[in-house]
Amino acid sequence: MSVEKEQPLQTNEHPTPTEAPDLENANLHEQTPDRAIRGWKWFLVCTGVYLASFLYGLDNTIAADAQGPILSSLGDIKNIGWVGIGFPLGSVATILPLGAAYGAFDIKWVYLSSIILFEIGSAICGSAPIMDAMIVGRVIAGVGGAGIYLG
Repeated sequence: MSVEKEQPLQTNEHPTPTEAPDLENANLHEQTPDRAIRGWKWFLVCTGVYLASFLYGLDNTIAADAQGPILSSLGDIKNIGWVGIGFPLGSVATILPLGAAYGAFDIKWVYLSSIILFEIGSAICGSAPIMDAMIVGRVIAGVGGAGIYLG
């Protein structure tokens, strides 16, 4: 039994000649600037970004585990729910303005400002003498955390 090879369909159209290469686009690779950060600096930048994102995720979910110690040191059980919702509330409320800030200003400075704001909020939470200060610190940390996550 012989197997016949299928012949491709032939059309009346003639194949188009290959176009000459576009010299402007051929040198596109040569026109792109090299990265200014390489080697260890690049590794440290990536590590910093990964750690900042890890801290955002950790702080976003840690309220459930920390409610017992917070309640025992600060009391005020009627406001304990705000400790958990303060961080996402600050994040969600400022996502759009932070996105606009990333488009309008230098990305590096907006990102660094967000990290500083996140750390300020975390410091307020760590030193909070009353539950209301803890809630305000969580909201401020949420605003900075949203900037970190967007960056």
